[in-house]
Amino acid sequence: MAAALLAHGPAARAQQDYQLPSATPTPTPPPRAAGPVAEGAPPPTPVASPTGAQPTIVLPTPRATPTATPAPTPAVSPSTAPDRRVRPEARPTPTAPAPSPTPAPAASTTPEPLPEADASTAPSAAPEPETTPSGAPVASTPDTGGWLWWIGGGALALAVLALAAWARRRRRAAPDEPAEVQEAEPESAPSVAAMPVSRPAPTLLPPPPAPAPSPVAPAAARGLVLTLEAVRLGATLVNTTLAYRLTATNAGPDALSDIAISGDMTAAHASRSMEEQLGIAGPELPPIGRIERLQPGESAVLEGEFRLPLAAVTPIRHGQAQLFVPVARFDAWASDSAHRAVSARAAFLVGQDNATASDRLQPFRLDLGPRVWDAIGQRALEIPETL
Repeated sequence: MAAALLAHGPAARAQQDYQLPSATPTPTPPPRAAGPVAEGAPPPTPVASPTGAQPTIVLPTPRATPTATPAPTPAVSPSTAPDRRVRPEARPTPTAPAPSPTPAPAASTTPEPLPEADASTAPSAAPEPETTPSGAPVASTPDTGGWLWWIGGGALALAVLALAAWARRRRRAAPDEPAEVQEAEPESAPSVAAMPVSRPAPTLLPPPPAPAPSPVAPAAARGLVLTLEAVRLGATLVNTTLAYRLTATNAGPDALSDIAISGDMTAAHASRSMEEQLGIAGPELPPIGRIERLQPGESAVLEGEFRLPLAAVTPIRHGQAQLFVPVARFDAWASDSAHRAVSARAAFLVGQDNATASDRLQPFRLDLGPRVWDAIGQRALEIPETL
């Protein structure tokens, strides 16, 4: 009887101490080593791994994270003792960021309440915590991403090198291209040069005809006329001498004053220009006389001689004959009543006057030695109007 009471006493105490699990889950304490349990402890309650909702995974920031070492799981051997209790460890396992994270049990999960089970089901639930360390191999996933970055960087470097080599070949081949551009430049030049040709000639280009300058009025316009009368020509071994009589006439309506006359003698020759022979070009003629005043229609006569050295004479050769053709040149300047300058120029060809030769004058022969020619004449030469 006493033994029955003793056996019934612990069972009754256990029934009074047993309570249903509350709605709020209680954090699972860390696993303890299997061993004898003190008397008075409540019977073990089977705990199963949550199979309902997936745990929430929080990815940490990319930084060095110490690898968590899973706690050793005590080996649970099946036993029929009703007072033993084995609970799995519910610690969160930190995992490194990976493309496909493996869910691991966390303390924040809320397991659904399970129905009461007898002690015989406890051994089957005990091995479940051994699956927790399965999340450790996930740490090898970042290494794969690192290798991918290295491979991608190498491919990019190769692409850059290939692009640089291609650009260098382009620069080496560039000097051949400017030749084509230079060929196109001459084609545009004619079009630019043709623009001025296509423009109509401006009407303002030709200046209006300017009136004759008053300081240099021709003798015909002002009435100053010069007339020569050749008197005698003599030749010696050194010089040739021409005696002349020059008449200056005021044929204009205005009086002329301060009349200065210049002149000399030269030899005509085809090797000299016409301007030089007429006294237009070359040095100025030496002065030979001056007239104070000439009224309209009045004339004045100047007498004198021109000397020309034989060394300055270029004779015209005709066989053995050396011909000399003298040319007397005159230039006159005067001022009218309005103080305007008036000029006159004249040139005369002198030769032998032969009555049988009509109007033609004969040249003088210097190869016959010194002599004097009295029968001589003159013929006025035409002066160009522009001169």
